[in-house]
Amino acid sequence: MRDWTASTLAFVLMAASAGSWAQSVPPEHTTAAKPTKQAIIGAWRLSEIDYSGPKGALADPVFGPNPQGILIYDRSGWMSVQIVTANRPAMTKPASRTSHVLTLDDAKLATAAFDTYYAYFGTWDYDAGTSIVTHHLSSSLLPYETGLEYRREVRLEGSRLRLTARLQEAGEERTRSLLWTRIPDPALAASESPSPLPSPAAVAQSAAPTPARQVAAKYGDMPTDYEEVIRKYFQEHLKYPDSVQYREITQPQQGFTTAVTGTILMSETRVYGWVVKATINAKNSHDGYSGFKTYTFLFRGENLVDTRLPLPGEEMN
Repeated sequence: MRDWTASTLAFVLMAASAGSWAQSVPPEHTTAAKPTKQAIIGAWRLSEIDYSGPKGALADPVFGPNPQGILIYDRSGWMSVQIVTANRPAMTKPASRTSHVLTLDDAKLATAAFDTYYAYFGTWDYDAGTSIVTHHLSSSLLPYETGLEYRREVRLEGSRLRLTARLQEAGEERTRSLLWTRIPDPALAASESPSPLPSPAAVAQSAAPTPARQVAAKYGDMPTDYEEVIRKYFQEHLKYPDSVQYREITQPQQGFTTAVTGTILMSETRVYGWVVKATINAKNSHDGYSGFKTYTFLFRGENLVDTRLPLPGEEMN
């Protein structure tokens, strides 16, 4: 029982330290840009944590070496963060999570699992003038954090985001700086700067590849019968195809799909093509309209190669 009590006390001290990330950034050698709010929006994977005091780098007492984590800033104003240490215990799945009968070994494992994980969610706002992001906690793994606000100073370093805090520990000022790497958006997205398509007459068959020929190689031919293909798709996949109401089918734009595999250590694969978005309304299984939703399609030539559907999808078979 002494081991269980000591572990619990250690976690409380650890959590209190985690909740007090500081507000300033230590000197950096990397050129950093002052981020906009738009630049912060997205999903980020934890790359490293720098923890230091007046005399230099220190061993992090909260997260330890090589932690992993995910940070999400949603454009709707919600955010969440999860961080796991590298030394989580192995556990077998219990027969039930509702049982109140625990052995001492069960309690030790539960405490160890609790000690090695940290998470909260809530809303966020950003002050571009001061480069401060504020997390307003709606709920946390640690119940006493609910309702608190945590402020972090933000630096953008290429595709990486640095959140930094300064705290008082052991009678001295210490800094914890978390470096996050952007996770590519897995949804279909139009290319930010598509290459222009010159007229066919400007393409010499024997010349070196021109932008138009490079575009065709990368994205495929632009579809022409995409509206017919999309309407056929809805006829085949909606629960009540005769109920469909069309608001818009966009013109094709160069774009791609991103498939992300893995959990913490993720890898990305892109498929390039032409993006078309269709906004429709249709009846669901409850015989009521679901409301207008936007479905995204990827074409290469006349071939539909990928489809991304909004959630929930109660109107689909």
